[in-house]
Amino acid sequence: LAAACVTSGEKDIPADLVAELKRFATGIEDLQIIIALDCDAKGQRVSLQIKDTLTAAGFQSVRSVDLGLTDGGDLADFCRLHGVYPDSEHRLKAAKDLRPVFQLQKVQRWQIMHASDLKFLPPVEWLIPGEIPSRSLTVVYGPSGVGKSFKTLDYALRISQNEPVVYMAGEGVSGYAGRIQAWTKHHRQSVGELYMCLGAVSFMEQDDLASFVREVENACKAPALVIVDTLARSMLGADENSTRDMGKFIESCEQVAHYFDCAVMLVHHTNKVGVVERGSGALRGASDQMIKLTDEDDMILVECSKSKDSKGFDAYYMKLMPVDIGMVDHEGNPVMPPVIVPSEKLDQTSDHDLTRHQRKVLEVLSLQSFNFGASPTEISALCPDIPVRGLYRVLSKLAELGFVSQEARREPYVITDSGKAKLGLHTSSHTADTVAYVGHATANYNGANKRFVKTDDMSDSIDSIDLKQRTLLDLPKSQRSHYDFEQ
Repeated sequence: LAAACVTSGEKDIPADLVAELKRFATGIEDLQIIIALDCDAKGQRVSLQIKDTLTAAGFQSVRSVDLGLTDGGDLADFCRLHGVYPDSEHRLKAAKDLRPVFQLQKVQRWQIMHASDLKFLPPVEWLIPGEIPSRSLTVVYGPSGVGKSFKTLDYALRISQNEPVVYMAGEGVSGYAGRIQAWTKHHRQSVGELYMCLGAVSFMEQDDLASFVREVENACKAPALVIVDTLARSMLGADENSTRDMGKFIESCEQVAHYFDCAVMLVHHTNKVGVVERGSGALRGASDQMIKLTDEDDMILVECSKSKDSKGFDAYYMKLMPVDIGMVDHEGNPVMPPVIVPSEKLDQTSDHDLTRHQRKVLEVLSLQSFNFGASPTEISALCPDIPVRGLYRVLSKLAELGFVSQEARREPYVITDSGKAKLGLHTSSHTADTVAYVGHATANYNGANKRFVKTDDMSDSIDSIDLKQRTLLDLPKSQRSHYDFEQ
C-alpha cells in the first residue's frame, strides 16, 4: 500500500508526489487507485481533482468513490461501519463512482473548542499581504467612476501570477481586453491563470449559481479568488437594502467560498453621498475586509475601512495612467487604456498645474453668469462627475492657492484675477454663458429662464471657440482616455 501525506487539508497531489508515485508503481500489474475523501463539498471536489491529476499523469485505473455517508463522514467512519479488512475493502471497491452536484446548502459558520486549543488555529493567510486575506469575503467599494474595476483587475492579475483567479465582469465587458493588455505591457507580466466570466451570474438563483460553479471547476478546478463585479449586477431583481435579500446573496458567496476553499471579492458602489457602501448593513457585518476607494481629484485614495482579523493597512494613493497598446480607434486615434499605479500626494502650490477637477471648477466660475460668484450647489450642477465632498475639497484648495475667494461662510465663491490668469484669460474679458459637459456636449445658460440647454458640435480647441462658447475640459484625447472606459 502506497501512502501519500498531504498536509493543510484536502487538496490536489503536488507534482513531486505524483512523480514519486509513478516511480513506485512502475512494474505493478493491474494497479488500481481508489480515492475516498470526506463526504462534504470540498472532499468531493478535491477527490475528483486528484482523479483528473492522476489520470493526466498516465495512470490507467483511477476511481473516485462516494462513501455514502452523511455530510462530514470520512474513510475512518466507513471502516467502523463496514468492519475491518478485507470486508471494508470489498465494500470500498463496490462503492459507487462519485458524481457530485453543487447544491446550495447552509454552511456551518461555528464550531466549539476548548479555549486552550485556540493557539493551534492557523494564522491569517494572505493573497495580497495586508490587503486580501485568503478564504475571505472582501468588499471593494467606492463611487461610480472612481476606478474600482481597475483596482480589482490589478488585484486579480497580481494574484493570477501564482494562483487561478476568476473575474466575473458584469458590465463594461468590451473594455477588458484593452485593460488587460495595458496591464501586461506596463508590468511586463503575462495574464497568468486569470479566467474571465463575461456577463453577470445571478447569485440569487440556485440554478445559475450551480452552472457558474461547474464552469469554473471545468476551467480551472479550484480558484484562489473569485471576483464579482459588480454586486448589484449579481443581485438583479433583489433589493440590496433588504437584510433578507442581502443575506441570501452573502450565503451564495459563502457557498462559492466553501466549495472552492477560496476568497470572494465583491465590487460595490457607495451611496449618493459617497461616504459608505450602498445597501443593507448585513454586507459590512459579514465581510472580513472592506476597502474604500475615494476620488481625490487626479488621484485615488485607497483605505481600509474594516479588517476583521488583523490591523488595517495604511491608506495610500494610486492614479490611472494611460498606456499605449499600439491600437487605434475607428477615427485613427490611439487607444490608451489606463492601468492603476502607485502615486504620491504632493503639496500643490500656485505654480503647479491645475488638476482636472480644479480646472473644471475654475472654468465654471469664469462664466459671465457667475461674475458675482456661484454657490457650491450651482457649481455642482455643472460638474456632475465631481462628488459633493470632493467639490468642497477642490474649492478649499483653490481658495488656499488664491484662485477663488469667499467673503464669508455661506457666501458664493468668486474667481480671482489669479484664477483667471491660471486659465489664460484676460482679467477684463467676459466668458460667455456656455459650458461643456464631459463628452463634448455643451450647455447654453439662459439667464432669464435659469436653465441650461444642451448643444453639440463643439471644437476641442479653446482658440476656435467663439465668445458664446467655452470648454471646461480641453485635454488631448490621449490624456483623457481613461474617461472612455466604464469604471
